[in-house]
Amino acid sequence: MRRIIFGIIWFFLIFFTISGLGGAIVGGIAGSKTRDPQQVYLAAQGAGYEFGKNFGGLILLTSLITAIAGSATGILPGTKKKNSL
Repeated sequence: MRRIIFGIIWFFLIFFTISGLGGAIVGGIAGSKTRDPQQVYLAAQGAGYEFGKNFGGLILLTSLITAIAGSATGILPGTKKKNSL
């Protein structure tokens, strides 16, 4: 049960980290092309939305596979099998 819970936690952590970093990077690039704060906001918001729309499914699938494989093999922290002596 513990491995399943940690696998779910890792899934959300991986998904939101990749999505957040990707959105921040493309938003920063799009926002750096103008000086007006309102235009920066709109450009960054649009770029972040497009990033999520275009790559959200891939990020979801990658996060899911990574969490399942990492939990099943015990590679991810908190998912290692306990040694029984």
